[in-house]
Amino acid sequence: MAVEVEQILIETQKAKRGAIGYAIGFVLGVLVTLATYSSPSSYFIITWGAIIFCPYYAIKNLMRYKKLKAMLHQ
Repeated sequence: MAVEVEQILIETQKAKRGAIGYAIGFVLGVLVTLATYSSPSSYFIITWGAIIFCPYYAIKNLMRYKKLKAMLHQ
């Protein structure tokens, strides 16, 4: 039982870090896009990828975090 709780705790921390990381990636993508708006650069494709995919994965990790957190409190 203690091993399961420890594993859930580790997965909860991973999900939290993932959600925060993807949220930061989204913000950086938006900032780089705004900074390079007047002069297009090669970062354009990368930042649009971050703007499109980071929110999806951030929400996915946040939902996973909430589910695991609920499992710990039962």
